[in-house]
Amino acid sequence: MLNKVNDGIGQLIDTIRKDQSSNGAWKYSFETGISTDCYMIILLRSLEINDEKLIQQLVERILSRQEDNGAWKLFYDEGDGNISATVEAYYALLYSGNIERLDPKMKQAKSFIIKNGGLTNIHMLTKFMLALTGQHRWPAFFPLPIELILLPHSCPIHFYR
Repeated sequence: MLNKVNDGIGQLIDTIRKDQSSNGAWKYSFETGISTDCYMIILLRSLEINDEKLIQQLVERILSRQEDNGAWKLFYDEGDGNISATVEAYYALLYSGNIERLDPKMKQAKSFIIKNGGLTNIHMLTKFMLALTGQHRWPAFFPLPIELILLPHSCPIHFYR
């Protein structure tokens, strides 16, 4: 087993060396899920920055990542989809003003959200985003007290570990 791991590491090192340019840099694309695009649309619309070209590009990118079942994923190997990512995409697309609730892709997304428990099953940070934009009640209970952020780095239960 250790030999397989070492061989795999060696292959990765060879690939990285091969991909390195003459100036010492690597040029890999930085690929993320759709959450960044969703939050950008929400931010631009909330701040009334109407960069329609950028918003349309973000909408197209988000739509291009939708799965056949109507869901979006945070990671390509995430199974059927991620309910929080799907709620974020659904809301951002509607908030963009470039897609209607009755669009077939939106109906698929809504169906996925309902089938997977609705807003009760989304991540706490997604609930915060919805609450901040007036779409969801502010959570009465947050699983961790906000003061946890103030603990020193030396504390065994520090927030940033």
